[in-house]
Amino acid sequence: DRAQWSKVRLAASDLVISTPFNLSMSVLIVVNMLFVIMEVDYSAKDVDIPKWITAASLSILAAYLLEVCIKIFAFRRRFFSDTFGVLDFGAVTVDLVFSIIIALTPVSLGILA
Repeated sequence: DRAQWSKVRLAASDLVISTPFNLSMSVLIVVNMLFVIMEVDYSAKDVDIPKWITAASLSILAAYLLEVCIKIFAFRRRFFSDTFGVLDFGAVTVDLVFSIIIALTPVSLGILA
């Protein structure tokens, strides 16, 4: 199957299955959890979330989105037959939709923030 793949697709596949890439994504997940905790703490104190935290969170979302796009490009339909692939896709999609809603909503929606 891989023998018929383009060089770019092979490179994308090799990247996302590599140990350094997966370790980097694991670190990113932990950092993202820390930002979520900080956002919840600021919201609980009824204090505005610092813009740098929002920017960092959006940057992490962009990295997750890029990861999913690369995996879909590399693995095509097989990506969606993998439970973790579907979970990643769903989580990134939900996060992206909520981020867009929050960005477009002039009034603070505490339940979404």
